[in-house]
Amino acid sequence: MNETLASLTATLWGARCSGDSQLQSVPQSVAAKLHNSGHVRHKREHFTQNYLHLRGCCMLPRITSKITQNYLHLRGCCMLPRITSKSWIRPEALVILDRSHYYWALTTLAMTLVSTALFWVYTQSVPNGPSGGTWQGMLFGVAGTACMTYAGLLAGRKTVPKWRVGSAQTWLRGHIWVGLLSVPLILFHCGFRWGGLLEQLLLATFAIVILSGVFGLALQQVLPRLMSTNAPAQAVAPQVHVACKKLRQSVEFRLQKVCGAKFLEPLSPVPIAENTDYSPERELAFFYWQQLASYLDQDATQQHDLANPTLAAARLSRLKDSVTEPLRPVVEELQLACDERRQLFSQTTIHGWLHGWLCIHVPLSVTLLVLGVLHVIMSVYY
Repeated sequence: MNETLASLTATLWGARCSGDSQLQSVPQSVAAKLHNSGHVRHKREHFTQNYLHLRGCCMLPRITSKITQNYLHLRGCCMLPRITSKSWIRPEALVILDRSHYYWALTTLAMTLVSTALFWVYTQSVPNGPSGGTWQGMLFGVAGTACMTYAGLLAGRKTVPKWRVGSAQTWLRGHIWVGLLSVPLILFHCGFRWGGLLEQLLLATFAIVILSGVFGLALQQVLPRLMSTNAPAQAVAPQVHVACKKLRQSVEFRLQKVCGAKFLEPLSPVPIAENTDYSPERELAFFYWQQLASYLDQDATQQHDLANPTLAAARLSRLKDSVTEPLRPVVEELQLACDERRQLFSQTTIHGWLHGWLCIHVPLSVTLLVLGVLHVIMSVYY
């Protein structure tokens, strides 16, 4: 299968280098070979992205709207079935805490109960109360430190994905539940005492790391579903600007085909005469260049007039009433393009929420590691 894929890629690259005239016949043969081999079921995303990259259309993985799909079809890029929001992102795949966490949660709860019972026995055996300096307190400290270290190794597993020590999902579950198990162990280690300045700083950092992690976990539970609902026209976050560029190109390609030479009239330095007859094609062109083009641009902001759904719907409705019947489906496609650009705005905002908490969680986790090492050194030597 690897040889077949390599030969198909070489065919595509050769067609790319020899010009567009040979490219129109490539997608059908590629699609037939891939579907017959069954390879498309597993490698569709990777191969599609490579193919579109060879074509200069590297915008997948993403869910295209109708107008973008039509553009890709006209350009000869529709070699695979359209990937919709329901098939690309399954709702159950968006949930982090699912049934696979059941045994992890049960084990964490059992170990918490056992450590609580041991801590109670420990408190009854020391007349001056629990302390981190006793051998029992040091055991709790070692266990809590081991749990935090294991939770911190998730970053190493992500940095070196070739490590074959468990799957990424297993490491993520361990990061969540073993990290939570460290909370009672550390509290039992210090005996619910604040200690000195270093210990106070260490406990405060530890509390912020745990709380930020729980907050991030809650966001991971809610925001992906919100994104799939409010922004079905999704793109990979680093490729949002590419998606905006391709969306604008698809709209311009469609309007240029419909309006013909009138599409570029608004850009002409020569003003149009006042006695010029009304043309619906010219009306479409003026609307695009004066309002829609700046909104579809990758540098557009959410302060744009068309970012307001009500205002955009009113202007497009007015435009639809002013053009002839054959051009009204084109206006509807412009409405879809506006909606898709608005969804990309929403995705960018939600993506910022989804990953913004890491700006607190990750640096403080490193700080916690450094403070933990200092605490061990101070405890052993002083």
